[in-house]
Amino acid sequence: MRFLHEASRLLASCHAYALLAALCFSTQVLFPSEAMAEKAGETKRIGVLYLVHGGARSLNFSNFFDAGIQMASYDENSPTYRNIIWQPENWHRVVPVGDSQQSSELLGLIRKYGFQLGRMGNLEPAAQITEAQVVSLQAALDSAAQSSTTQFFVDWVGWIAGSDDVSSLPFPRFIYNRDGESAIAMRYCGSPTDGGAQPNGRWPLCDPERYNVDGPIDRLLRAGVEKIIVVDTAVGGIRFSKSLDVYKMLGRARDAALRHTNRSVPIIWANDYTGFMMDAYPKEPADSTVSTDSPRVTAKVSLENRGNPVTDDPAYASIVVDGIVRAMSASVSPTDTGVLLYNHGIFPGNEVFDPKINDTVTLHENLEDALLNRHPTMSPENIVGAWEGVKQMVDGKLQRTREMRGEDLGHAYLYGSDAQMPPGKWGLRYWEALERLKDNGVKHIVVVFPQVIVTTTVGKVGLPNQVAQEIGYRGFLPVSDLDVPLWPGYDSPFANHWPPDADRVCYSSPSARAEGVSHDCCYRLGGCVDGNAYPEARQTPAGQPLSRLDPQIVFDVPPFGQLGYDPALGSPSNDFPVQNQYTGTWSIWVPMDDSPRLAEHLASVVLSVINNAQAREL
Repeated sequence: MRFLHEASRLLASCHAYALLAALCFSTQVLFPSEAMAEKAGETKRIGVLYLVHGGARSLNFSNFFDAGIQMASYDENSPTYRNIIWQPENWHRVVPVGDSQQSSELLGLIRKYGFQLGRMGNLEPAAQITEAQVVSLQAALDSAAQSSTTQFFVDWVGWIAGSDDVSSLPFPRFIYNRDGESAIAMRYCGSPTDGGAQPNGRWPLCDPERYNVDGPIDRLLRAGVEKIIVVDTAVGGIRFSKSLDVYKMLGRARDAALRHTNRSVPIIWANDYTGFMMDAYPKEPADSTVSTDSPRVTAKVSLENRGNPVTDDPAYASIVVDGIVRAMSASVSPTDTGVLLYNHGIFPGNEVFDPKINDTVTLHENLEDALLNRHPTMSPENIVGAWEGVKQMVDGKLQRTREMRGEDLGHAYLYGSDAQMPPGKWGLRYWEALERLKDNGVKHIVVVFPQVIVTTTVGKVGLPNQVAQEIGYRGFLPVSDLDVPLWPGYDSPFANHWPPDADRVCYSSPSARAEGVSHDCCYRLGGCVDGNAYPEARQTPAGQPLSRLDPQIVFDVPPFGQLGYDPALGSPSNDFPVQNQYTGTWSIWVPMDDSPRLAEHLASVVLSVINNAQAREL
């Protein structure tokens, strides 16, 4: 996908019809028209890059491979960066389906994402929404610039991108051959050992030259921009190390493109316009990354007066609350309604420079204020933060545990802290938060993922299953006024158990495994009819960290959830809650997607930093 948004008339027509966004992109030109070029001396040209997380539109081996090397390209200390990206003999190791030991977890992930995509019609909707958001942002900036001589050129950039969208990576040719520094070009398209198909053993429709393309920086520079503003919603506008990765790589792309010219084009990251993360980033060792083994020496930089204008603004929280209110139950009063604000953490160790959790807590507080402003009878005690689980130290090894739901994305550590989570109600794990709301007596819960602003499989399939394992699927109320069905061909997003990619064959003990005596794994709350217990015993061999696919960390997705249920007190029911299970309803919020309010807010942020004397330029 290659596009540069400069035709205001066409963009305005596209803005009114989001479903035609892809057509609008395909019909736009990449270069300024001659008439525009003649006006270059009169017009101030500003490039705007809309930064998103990105990802593949569909599921295949090529997309898995590309995601792996794209993530590693930001981390020069990672094994993939050092030993694989530009070493052809090792390319097949990225998607090791030919190695049974290495491939088990990868194939499990493929099954998991296959389930999620299947529930969403086998197409990840986020990419199309991004395209529509870019059209809307261009239109909002064009409208704001009507009375000035400023002309805006909007493109998008992703932290990662599917195989068909690599031209929207920050610096595609860096992955291709390190922009000429590598004698080897990354041209891999698979083999029979990692999913390649007959007759040539390659991935279908794979283009070996896909990384040998211009990126968004090249397109903006050709348009003659004199400054580039990056406005970021990769994790809902929150500052995060992934966005910093992109920001730095954009600088490398800019420097490479202008290497033999006298031209200077500064880049400003609007979300972090004071340059906080650059100032706080570890200074020693000089090549420090998330894979650095040695301790990282950081500058002690205060966060005071160095906030995030995108998500700190109460106007942004008001847009999120629009989607929360749409998911509230008409039959339950705000007084009896709870709101769970679920989020992911940071990479462990990055609390030395990453303010993601601080930004998130500020957003949580603003969301609480906005909710109470609209519904004054809501209780602040029923608006709570929620985080995923993390690995724990067990038998001398850091590994996944059932207590932490087999997860490892919940490192919610505040900037500059000694791995400290937010205090009080903003620092709960999601199952703790759900239990608190249940015990508070709420009758309806709205589950919100503020770090995600678009409809995606993570928020609309993964998250509902995580919640349902705790409080059940029977109380789930889908939002009914959506324009497009969320789960085409399905009534709900729910699996029988979560994650859905777990092993199916279990052994009751190591001796049973040695004798080859197996049984169907039991993933049913209260136990299975064949007498096998739930949860299952650990299947990973002793001395090894628990596998992500181990049945011990697989959870039933039962009618009324596991919270409040004790198997010692009797069997669960499929028809009604028992013991202290949750008796109310719950729903998932509606993401803002291509909301006009979002475009207007982002445009206002862009305008505010263009001439801001405090804005740090890269």
